[in-house]
Amino acid sequence: ELLYKYLSKFIQKDTKLLDIGVGTGISSQRFHNRQVVLYGLDNSSDMLAICEAKGIFKEVLLFDILKDEIPYPEAIFDYVICSGVFHFFSSLEEIFAKISRVIKCDGFFAFTIIENYKNDQPYTTEIINGVNLYQHSKDYLSSLTNQFNFINLYEQTFTTVRDLNTKELLDHTLIILRKE
Repeated sequence: ELLYKYLSKFIQKDTKLLDIGVGTGISSQRFHNRQVVLYGLDNSSDMLAICEAKGIFKEVLLFDILKDEIPYPEAIFDYVICSGVFHFFSSLEEIFAKISRVIKCDGFFAFTIIENYKNDQPYTTEIINGVNLYQHSKDYLSSLTNQFNFINLYEQTFTTVRDLNTKELLDHTLIILRKE
């Protein structure tokens, strides 16, 4: 919702959006109503089946962000979004490199992180329900932003429920960059 709200003022008809970690398509489906052509990549065939059944994506593909190259030509996408994905990866440099290749100059890259408030390391790890979750520092993201020729346009922190049983909350940060 926040991602769409910010980007909605820049949306143009017949532009292209790539949703990495598309899941069921919930983060990108609003763009379809504005006649944006949607593409999705995910590592779950079950999620992709749900996404594809919506009938709003031009293409959805099974994809492993660390092992696979993004299967599209250079500078093809006006928007690349990656919501709820980066906290599963310690290093984001290779991911940024792949995204930088497929996004157009002046294109938008929007993603979410769990911020590392604990120390000055690029990331910290926490195990929640048996899964490693990585929290990334703003300094680390700033270095990636500069390295891959993006400029930071917008940031907003929002809260989700971390544990449904305890009602413990978790802060995330939405970051929107523009390719220079």
